[in-house]
Amino acid sequence: MTDNEITAEDISSTVFTRTFSRECATPEALIASLDANLITALRELMPIGMLTLQTPITNSKRVFGNTKRIHLERAVVEVPATERIAFLLHDVESYDHSRIGNMLGITEEESQQAVCQARILIRELVSQML
Repeated sequence: MTDNEITAEDISSTVFTRTFSRECATPEALIASLDANLITALRELMPIGMLTLQTPITNSKRVFGNTKRIHLERAVVEVPATERIAFLLHDVESYDHSRIGNMLGITEEESQQAVCQARILIRELVSQML
């Protein structure tokens, strides 16, 4: 999410410190607290909540076979913050769109749009790297 290991470690430490400084009654409350603290920590670093991409579908070069991890990582960090976190939460962490929308303060439809736009941009960026 940050493209910087030190920043990512700082965010992790902050999230876990904030979450575990209070007692959570149930596992669901713990998960909700982790989610909320993660978004709060990320909002301290970058703007999250506004969708910015309006990527048109183009006839870019098709990507066949295995894509190198570095190409995918480079492409993901180029995606604007809200779309990037929605993409990572949905496609990597398997969160549903209603949960993502609640976390980011956007609608379920905007979450779907953010993930779709992120996928299009990532596909375009990866095809340019090959």
